[in-house]
Amino acid sequence: KGIKGLTGQAIKEECESWRNEDLFQGLIAPWTYTRRDHTGPRAIKYNKCLDKTGKMYYTDWFPFAKKTPEQMTIEYYQK
Repeated sequence: KGIKGLTGQAIKEECESWRNEDLFQGLIAPWTYTRRDHTGPRAIKYNKCLDKTGKMYYTDWFPFAKKTPEQMTIEYYQK
């Protein structure tokens, strides 16, 4: 939309179009935003340097547990 179309609403709509996107070339887990969930990736990967040459070994992404509908409300975190 160009610089003139750069509004908060346009940014929000673009972020909400992300579906399992690899936005940072594998640095973070694939990213999904929805209209109700702006929490971003919920997964972790473990890295460990195991040899003298500095080779890095890592696991696949481990997903975090999904949130309940109650946890998706502001009131849940205001308790």
